[in-house]
Amino acid sequence: MPDFSHYTYAVVPVIGAAMLLLTAAYTDITEFRIPNWLCLSLALLFFVFGYFSTMGYENFLLRSGIGLAVLIFGMFMHARGVVGGGDVKLLASLSPWLAPDAWPLFMLTVMIFGGILALLILVLRKSKAWWPENVITGRKVQKLLTENEGIPYGVAISLAGIISLGELLEQLKLFG
Repeated sequence: MPDFSHYTYAVVPVIGAAMLLLTAAYTDITEFRIPNWLCLSLALLFFVFGYFSTMGYENFLLRSGIGLAVLIFGMFMHARGVVGGGDVKLLASLSPWLAPDAWPLFMLTVMIFGGILALLILVLRKSKAWWPENVITGRKVQKLLTENEGIPYGVAISLAGIISLGELLEQLKLFG
C-alpha cells in the first residue's frame, strides 16, 4: 500500500497532465492532430503545479521561459515544414514540466520512442495487404496506414512526457 503521508496538492496537476498526454497520444494516432485546448490545458496545469509545489519562483520562471523558447523555435521549424504544428504545441506545453537538466534524457527518450513508432508504422503500412478488410477500412486506422502520411510523433512526445511526470511524482515522494 502506498504511503500517502507525503501527499501534496501538487500531485493533482501532475496526474491531470499525464491524462492529457494520454489523450494527446490517442488523438494524434487516430486523427493526426493535437487539439489546442489540450496543449493550453497542459500549460495551465503547470501553473497550478507551480503554485502548489515547492519549486520556487526562479525555477518556475526558468521553466516557463524554456517553454516559451521551445514554442518560438518550434514555430520556426514548423514554418520550414520540418515538424508538425501539434507536435510543437505539445512539446512547448510539456517543456515547463521538465527540469532543465532532464532535457537531454527526455529528448533521447522521445527519439527512441519516435524511432520505434516509425518502424512499427512502416511495418504496419507495408503489411496491410495481409490484414482483414474491416481493420484496414476502420476510420481511425485508415489515415495511419496511408502510405505517404506522416508519423504521429505526438505519441512519442507523450510517452516520454509520461515517464518524466512519473519521475516528478517520485520527487514529490508520493510513493516513498
